[in-house]
Amino acid sequence: MTAVRSSLSARIALFMLLLALCSWHIETVRDDNTVSRALAVRSLVEEGRLDITPHHELTGDKARTGDRYFSDKAPLPTCTVAAIWKMARVIGIVEPSEDPVDTRILMLGGFLFGSLPMALILFIAFVELKRIRCNAPWELAIVPLMGSFLFVYSGSFFNHLPAALFALLAALALRDEHRLRAGLWAGMGVACDASLLFVVAVWLVQELITRKGLLRFIAGLIPGAAITMLNNHAVTGSFLTFPSAHAVNYGVMREGYGFATWQPDAFLGLTVSAYRGLLFYAPALIVVLLLAWTEKTRLIRSSALRDPFVLPSIALILVFFTHATWWGGWAYGPRYLTPVPVLLLVRALPALAIRPRFTRAAIAMGTLGLGCAVAAKLTTGHGLPTEERNPLVSMVMPLIRARAFHGAGWPVEAGFSPTMGAFLFIAALALAYFGLRRLAPRC
Repeated sequence: MTAVRSSLSARIALFMLLLALCSWHIETVRDDNTVSRALAVRSLVEEGRLDITPHHELTGDKARTGDRYFSDKAPLPTCTVAAIWKMARVIGIVEPSEDPVDTRILMLGGFLFGSLPMALILFIAFVELKRIRCNAPWELAIVPLMGSFLFVYSGSFFNHLPAALFALLAALALRDEHRLRAGLWAGMGVACDASLLFVVAVWLVQELITRKGLLRFIAGLIPGAAITMLNNHAVTGSFLTFPSAHAVNYGVMREGYGFATWQPDAFLGLTVSAYRGLLFYAPALIVVLLLAWTEKTRLIRSSALRDPFVLPSIALILVFFTHATWWGGWAYGPRYLTPVPVLLLVRALPALAIRPRFTRAAIAMGTLGLGCAVAAKLTTGHGLPTEERNPLVSMVMPLIRARAFHGAGWPVEAGFSPTMGAFLFIAALALAYFGLRRLAPRC
């Protein structure tokens, strides 16, 4: 019993340590993406209305139906933050702000839908690794994921990390044949990011082929589908039409939501390029690809096409090869593909863990990616301009050399200089490494 309590305490401490790292930088920079959500939260709580018409000029990410303007974002993050903010207002913990874009809402959303899902993804990967191979180095679960573009978005009020978390939970549930639970997670993922519909479509086909639990999976989808469809109807007047079809500033979204248009630049741009390349901004995936190549015969024999991790990831990449805005606007890495490294890296853990050379290679590539991600977090954040073809070289590294650090993170909010804030974050990462070394064996 004492050992069990010690292990549980170690896991709680490990998760809190990961959450602290992921919460170090809570993003308050006002860009179209985050402002669109913050305006919708404020409108729901303070005015009891979904539209953001009085302040719509503050964001470019909006939909218009008739003479009313709405946020064009998926509903679950916005509605969750609105519910919590409403409770805080009723209790009297917070007072309304004169500013229509309340920084406190950005911080709450950044924690709940940036920091928390990133920490949970890392923790789940660690638990999975220890489940399959107890003596595997903990770095194999943590470093490749932190050493990717995902870490740059931790602390930002976006939808990508919660969607990736729900996709991972759904894939794990499908692997373990818990189909009702898988459907629930999948539906919630779609309520965070509508592009997960492509992933869900693959899972539905896979379940149809296996004929094991299709109806249970569909039943699980109902709550998430209800949230999404009700929001669609409230914004567009149709349960099946998403808000992005009414986008004001992105006319291309009105035709097939921007999909099914030939985009030859996307093939290299989303895979190997320094612009938005998946292998460039999640370099541990290179090791996963090499491992897959060495194991290709066995993978084919084991019906990889029925795997709930691999085929959905491939499908998501392929559909964004055809998207008119495949680069994702101002972004660090291929943000539209956020679920892909999560699914593939977690799926690869069993094979990586039993091959020491691949284990070391994945950790090394993850460490390289972590250096790049930290450099971006300390300088530019996630907002790298669309026109910069090699933003790490042309923007991030010059800022690092000039010690022009981003004025974000709690030390800066507490009054420290950006330079001292950057030093404290790097020191915290080093201390966290030694803390994880002590905690992981006890888990």
